[in-house]
Amino acid sequence: MEQPTRSLNELKIALAILLLSSEVGASRSRVISSTALIFCWRNCPPDTLIEMLQPRIKGKYPQAIFEVLTDNVDEIDLYNGAVDAEAFLSARVPSVASVSEQTGTGS
Repeated sequence: MEQPTRSLNELKIALAILLLSSEVGASRSRVISSTALIFCWRNCPPDTLIEMLQPRIKGKYPQAIFEVLTDNVDEIDLYNGAVDAEAFLSARVPSVASVSEQTGTGS
């Protein structure tokens, strides 16, 4: 099954969440589990990732972090490994990874 092409903002949010998850030790301090994030990434329609993640985020602290990420998505920088990370999220090989340059309609 073809994976949907994600917007640049969706990739930024997903990678920021994965980075934050890797930096905290306790699962209760994570915004959302990596498994839930990857499931949503692979299964939700294009341009709906943020809307699909939001109801799955439990607790005031994780919701506040998610809100900060979504409010400041334009300030999140992607580095050299972003294409490989997108390929991992989509379970594809890096040479076929595709992220659209356009940002979502919500920016």
